[in-house]
Amino acid sequence: MPDPTFDGAIKAIGALEILAAIGLVLPWATGIAPVLTRWRRWARCC
Repeated sequence: MPDPTFDGAIKAIGALEILAAIGLVLPWATGIAPVLTRWRRWARCC
């Protein structure tokens, strides 16, 4: 039988991941607080 505490923790982590993704995309999509998503030419990914 699965542990209900473990299931709740997994669901909470999943919900937090979704909220974090929204928090990264929403300022860029709406133009609110552009300093959070400002792209720099010298910044390199990875």
